[in-house]
Amino acid sequence: MLKGPLEWLGDFPSAGWHLTAQQLRKYASNGRPFPENRWLAASCHSAEELALAEQMGVDFVTLSPVQPTLTHPDAQPLGWEQATRLIAGFNKPVFLLGGVGPAQRQQAWESGAQGVAGIRAFWPDEII
Repeated sequence: MLKGPLEWLGDFPSAGWHLTAQQLRKYASNGRPFPENRWLAASCHSAEELALAEQMGVDFVTLSPVQPTLTHPDAQPLGWEQATRLIAGFNKPVFLLGGVGPAQRQQAWESGAQGVAGIRAFWPDEII
């Protein structure tokens, strides 16, 4: 999965793409930007963005932030209850992100998520 400007799609013809929330908002009305044999994911933070992701035909989303996070200290966390409600209304796989890691995997599954995603929770600080 790659993340970057959609203009790069032609340079990486077999890569899947992870859209930012900004890209999702900008391009959702255009539909899926490439064939369904390539993975398409999107970063979502609200019910509105989940609806846009569904409209675009994504294969899965990340939903964040669930809890407070060091990388986005000003972001308002969804919390587990809100994340669970949002997941229940979405019919594609959801990976939770933001203040979660392997220790929250069971709670994520119980909320209806496919799993958890992250950077700091999985990699030591000296690698990041």
